[in-house]
Order: sequence, then C-alpha cells, then structure tokens
Amino acid sequence: MANLRAVERDQQFLMPPSMSDWLPSGHLAWFIIDLVAELDLAELYVSLRSDGRGGAAYHPEMMLGVLLYAYCAGERSSRRIERRLVEDVAFRVVAANQQPDHATLARFRARHREAIAGLFSQVLGLCVAEGLVQTGVVAIDGTKVEANASAWSNRTRRQIVDEILDEAETVDAHEDDRFGDRRGDELPDKWTGRSDRRSRLREALRQLDAEGAADWESYMAEREEKEAELGRKLPGRKPRKGSEHRGKTRQANITDPDSRMLRARNRFVQGYNAQAAVSEDHIVVAAEMSNAANDSTQLVPMIDATRENLAEVNGPDVGTYVADAGYWSAENLSRVPDVDLLVAPMPATSGSSRKLQ
Repeated sequence: MANLRAVERDQQFLMPPSMSDWLPSGHLAWFIIDLVAELDLAELYVSLRSDGRGGAAYHPEMMLGVLLYAYCAGERSSRRIERRLVEDVAFRVVAANQQPDHATLARFRARHREAIAGLFSQVLGLCVAEGLVQTGVVAIDGTKVEANASAWSNRTRRQIVDEILDEAETVDAHEDDRFGDRRGDELPDKWTGRSDRRSRLREALRQLDAEGAADWESYMAEREEKEAELGRKLPGRKPRKGSEHRGKTRQANITDPDSRMLRARNRFVQGYNAQAAVSEDHIVVAAEMSNAANDSTQLVPMIDATRENLAEVNGPDVGTYVADAGYWSAENLSRVPDVDLLVAPMPATSGSSRKLQ
C-alpha cells in the first residue's frame, strides 16, 4: 500500500492558530497592514457615531486595508472581495479574520471616496519619510505592453485613483442588478449541505460517465451509418474511445484606437510604451504610459515626472539619472543641462556613456 500522509480535515487545532504564522513576513499583506497603520485616517472616523447606539461598526483601518490590498491584487468587485475574505488567506489576514459583506464594502468605499483618493498621495510621502526612497541614482526604463483597451495611458495619479474607484462602483452596480442581495457565486441549494454531498457527487459522476458512454455509442453509430451510405470507410484514423477532438480556437482582434504597433524584443506588439523611474532601493517614484514608439522621447517627461512627484512629498533631490541606449539622442542631452545624466550611447557612437553636469 502506498505510503501517504493522512488527510484529516476534521482534526481540531490543539492550540489556537496565530495569524502571524499564516503568511511569510515579507508578504504584501503585512506591508499593507503596516502602511495603513501609519496613514492619517482622521477623515474616515468623522462619520462614525459617538453615542454608542447601534451595532459595532467595522474598523476603518481594517476596511481601508482590505480595499487597498484588493485593488493591489486587481480585485474591483466587492462581491469577489467578499468571497476572497472567506477563501484567501492573505485577505483574511488583512481583515483580521473578519468578513464584511459586499454591501458593507461598497458603502464604505462610496462614503469615503474623497478621503481614500487623498490617502494615495500619502504613500510616496511615507516611503520618503521612512528613508525607503534613496535617490542618489534613479534609473529610467521602458517596456512595450500589449493593449487591451487600457485605461491607464497618460493619466495623472488622481485620475488613476478615480478610475479605480469608478470601476469598482460600476462593477458593483452591475452585479447588484444581476444578483440582488446574493453574492452570486453560491452553490445551488442541493449542494450546500455536507451530510450527503459526497454520495450525491458520486451519483452525478456516475450519470456523467453513463452519458459519455451513450454519446460515444451514438457517435459511432452515426459514423457507421454514414459509411454504409457511402459504401466505403470514412477517411482518416478510426476514432478510439476516450480520444479528444478539438476544433481550432477562434481568435478576434480587439480594436483600441489609442494603441500603436510598437517594436518590442524580436517582435511587434499592438500596445503601449510603459515607463518607470526607480530609486536605488527599488521604489517606483514615477510611472507613465504613452503610445510613443521610441523611448528617447520619454526621457525628459520621466525626469519631469520624477521631480514633480518627489517635490510633492518633500522628497530628496535626485543625484544622478541613468538610462539605457534607447534614450540616447543629442537633443535629450541638451534639453536637461541642469541634472547629472548618464545615458548609454547607441552602438554606432564611440564611448560608453555621457555625463552632463
């Protein structure tokens, strides 16, 4: 008999589990928790009742942490967030094992929309204050990303925040119309009870196997009937029971009028040119999206965006900007004479770098 580890799902914990053991210390969830704890959340407390009436409200710090983590994970739907608060360990850690439903999450977001948008600008400032943004050297680089009706091209930081919140509100409104008070992913009533679910699953599988066998027999009978009509065998290899026959997958192009055909590594992509400026300790201090075919046109805008973002949070001045050969041009070197700039020259140009004082 195989040597297998026992699966004991009904075994109770001998000691209460600690949530600190659920995720590694470097997980994003812990960062979000610590980040929210350092933000000024005064505006989130204004609407809370102070007379002690009514049921206890969910803590604003926890609710904000859940929304921030969800949006970082790409979740916009309050219903999907509610589900992940049950199924996803990281979401449960951020929520301190509490499970606000989708309506509560949506109301919190709608009630504190302006406050939440304002909190996003505190993040970079907090990183600066904690010494996480070392700007002795800031590296600028770009990459081509394929388009799929991207909503991120050429947006300000506030526009990005507004689009995230607008998308979440739109998704929730659509799902409210579709599902009503339900979350939308509940099992049918006959599958919710565990008492006889396994026996019902076995019966369902038996019926599927029976239907599959019947389908196979029907298919072979039709094939034999067609061969009898033609008076010859059908061309090709005779099918074997259990073999799979798949048709070609249909593909469709999604038209995005703002995207461009851009050269990437060894290929072309229909998409955008994403740019990022990163500090020595890997903190993104500026990020932009455009449809420019060449990186060279993006060097000055990225330097300007970096300066603007750091100035907004009273951050340190950048010591030196560095960029690869894609940003090399005589015009770029003459347009930014007031910064230290290292740009790798194009292969046809002598030397390995150029520095302006």
